[in-house]
Amino acid sequence: MKKRLTALMLVIVMVLSMFIVTQQPVAAATTKVATTAVNLRDKPTTVGSKIKVVVPEGASVSVTSTTGNWSKVTYKKGSKSYTGYIYTKYLKAKETTPKTETRVVAEDLYMRSSMSTASTSNIIYVLKKGSKVTILSYEKNYWARAKYSYKSGGKTVTKTGYIRTGHFTDDKSRMANYYEKTKTALNLRSTTSTASKANIVKVIPQGKSVLVLSYVGSNWYKVKYAGVTGYVKGGYFE
Repeated sequence: MKKRLTALMLVIVMVLSMFIVTQQPVAAATTKVATTAVNLRDKPTTVGSKIKVVVPEGASVSVTSTTGNWSKVTYKKGSKSYTGYIYTKYLKAKETTPKTETRVVAEDLYMRSSMSTASTSNIIYVLKKGSKVTILSYEKNYWARAKYSYKSGGKTVTKTGYIRTGHFTDDKSRMANYYEKTKTALNLRSTTSTASKANIVKVIPQGKSVLVLSYVGSNWYKVKYAGVTGYVKGGYFE
C-alpha cells in the first residue's frame, strides 16, 4: 500500500510539472547616451513615423530592447517622459567616468557664464568658426560645459563656460527639425535683425509650438509657425 501511494504521488508530481511555466528573467533596461541630437520616433522607421521629441546630444535614455537598427527607449525631459524608437548607431554606452573630448565649432558661437540665451549679459566669449573646444561635460537642454584656450600677448588665456551643443563640424544633426514652445510672445521676422519693426511678419503668441528648422548663428533660429517661415531670436523658448 505504501509503495502504491509513493508511486501515485510521483505520478502527480510529474503531471503537475508539465503545467509549471518557468519564468524567464526579464532583461534590465540599460542606460545609454545620445551621441548627437537625435529624433525619438513613435515607430522604428523613418518612413511614416512621427517625431515625438528630439533627444539632445549627451542626454541619457533607458533602452528596453533593440531590434535590428532600432532601439526602444524612454527619455525624460523635465516632468515629461517619452517612449519611442531611436536609431541605435546614435547611442553609446554611458561612461562611468566622464572624459573630456575635443570638438570643432562649425559657426560662430557664444560661450556663456550660465545655461541661458535669454540675455546677452552672460556672454563671456565669442568662439569663432573652426575653434577647437574641450568638452568638460554635457548638460541638459542642449548645453555643454566647455573650455577654450588661446594665446594673447604671449600668454595662454583659458575661458570656461557653457555653449549650445549641435554646432560642431562632426554633428550628424544640427539641432534641426524639432519643436519648441514659446515662453512669451515672440516676433517672427523675415530677416535676422531687430533693428526695425518692418521685418516682423507675424507675432507668435505665448505657449505656441514652433518647428525649429535650423540654427543660423548669432543666437538666431529659422522656424516655421502656422505655415509661415521666418527667423526668431533665441532665448524665448521654454
